Amino acid sequence: GISVLRMDETGHLSADYLNIYVYQMLGFNTDGAPQRAEDAKDTPYEALFTDALTLVHPDDKGYVRTEFISHKDDKTFTLKPYRMYGKSGSCHWILERVRAGKSSDGRRIFYGAFHDITEEVSLQAQVHEQLEVEKQLRRKADSSNEAKSDFLSRISHDIRTPLNGIIGMTYLAKDEKN
Repeated sequence: GISVLRMDETGHLSADYLNIYVYQMLGFNTDGAPQRAEDAKDTPYEALFTDALTLVHPDDKGYVRTEFISHKDDKTFTLKPYRMYGKSGSCHWILERVRAGKSSDGRRIFYGAFHDITEEVSLQAQVHEQLEVEKQLRRKADSSNEAKSDFLSRISHDIRTPLNGIIGMTYLAKDEKN
């Protein structure tokens, strides 16, 4: 999805434009969804244009706002993945790449490209879980292997010592017979 955001002097972000793919990405119905702020007046989407961070997860709002403020003079920047709410409260992981500029009224303007990376984040979490399970299994196997080696070492010594005595005594008994 593509957005055009505007930042005022206080650091507040509002949306001037959201293309239809932003709505689709978040699972919203695109029929009649406004793409420009002026078309959003008196619609359920008005809050989204008034505060561009409306759908950002509360735990990530501070990070996103801080990134826009701290990078307002950079030409481009990329935000680390953050969460946005979609239709019916579903959470989507978003990777956003931003190009910054200035509008004719002197305000900072940002052109954002959104990518839904929810599936990638989910797969990474599954891989991480699998790696943790493998680490635990490896530790268990290593521990078992050490116990087995220790057991064989002790049992070998415990059997070899008396056997050497028996073999030695047998040899001496055989020698005395001759």
